[in-house]
Amino acid sequence: LARAVDVDARLAARGGRSLPHRLAGAAMDPGGRWDLDLRLDVPMAAHAQIEPRAATARWSADATRLTLWTGTQDAFFVRAVLARRLGLREDAVVVRSSRMGGAFGGRTVPDVELEAARLARAVAPRPVLVQWTRAEEFRCAFHRPPSSHRIRARFGPDGRVAAWWHAFASGHVILTAAALPGWLQRAADAVTGDAGIARGARPAYGFGAARVEFDAVALPVPTGPWRGLGAAPNAFAVESAMDELARLAGRDPLAFRLAHLAAEPRLAACLRRAAAMAGWGRALPPGRALGLGCAPYKDASWAAVAAEVEADGRGGLAVRGLWCAQDSGRVLDPDRVRAQAEGNLAWAVGSALTERLGLDRGAVAAGGFADYRLPRLTDIPHRLEVALLDPPAGAGIGGAGETALGPALAAIANAASRALGRRLARLPLDARAG
Repeated sequence: LARAVDVDARLAARGGRSLPHRLAGAAMDPGGRWDLDLRLDVPMAAHAQIEPRAATARWSADATRLTLWTGTQDAFFVRAVLARRLGLREDAVVVRSSRMGGAFGGRTVPDVELEAARLARAVAPRPVLVQWTRAEEFRCAFHRPPSSHRIRARFGPDGRVAAWWHAFASGHVILTAAALPGWLQRAADAVTGDAGIARGARPAYGFGAARVEFDAVALPVPTGPWRGLGAAPNAFAVESAMDELARLAGRDPLAFRLAHLAAEPRLAACLRRAAAMAGWGRALPPGRALGLGCAPYKDASWAAVAAEVEADGRGGLAVRGLWCAQDSGRVLDPDRVRAQAEGNLAWAVGSALTERLGLDRGAVAAGGFADYRLPRLTDIPHRLEVALLDPPAGAGIGGAGETALGPALAAIANAASRALGRRLARLPLDARAG
């Protein structure tokens, strides 16, 4: 699996030529001098929701109409897929959506729903309940695909980034085999690429020239939507590279970013606010450092996060503070928006420090939470603050459910790297890595 998404191997196989799907297309000389050449890797990750998937299906006595009860993120999509797979009209399928114990992208593709419907058809009109165990959740569900990134950049005479080249490879996110027939997945992938993989990869910064490209890889384990889709892995890669470029330029990471954000005033405002909340530039005890991360989300909301991380000198990393500034446009319920941002910050702690879904002989190795380390309350910092910025006059409603995750993940990685004095380029972060 790791070899399948190795971006260097993909580039080498194409003789250094571009990968199949391009988001920004400035011509670059791959053999030219680069001031930065950075490889970053992100593992598979599980949704790990509290409640395993479940669905109850019941057919009419003549097996022409289906009623389904399930916790889902998209009842209309479930209805459409079931109708298509079972040879029904959509008006012959009724989906009754129930409350669910977490989703995070994991309750989009109707897998358990289809199982329940097919079993219930065989015993119609009796209902059938299908409820996955925790082990089935890990071993049968789809997960965030692994991804591999290579970012190269060079400075211009003015000290700004003159050229940026980001190539990456990942498993499918939206064009999954679970959601589409295999032939349709391959056809769509050849024409458009997977927009879920690409999310957040186009940099918000003003570079002289930028080339961003990716390859979608069919993997032997199911992958699909996971909170933010590709936005969090891509923000981790982009913001790690920006921190390294600031170091190479001898610039403060905050000032370096702001110098490239003239065309993104809302993101720049979030960055300034998060840095001020964290007391950017203050003296810290030995082994501690501050880090930054920022990114827009779907051009509808913007967030920046500052993180304080401690390296204990024995291989341990601990997040001591997280400060988030978010612009979600016009906010109708501030408490809920703050709660969503706080959830993103907690989620980022796990993604940064503990979560990795490994394989054993081609299958997911984890069978329970004992095998997949989620962040505990003791991992979440006491200093966790969220500020909601006032949007420009006339701004519409943005979003909050996934905006801060990528910036927070990047901020933790950058703070940890500064605390250790060396770049940590693989998730979850390992202070013992060389």
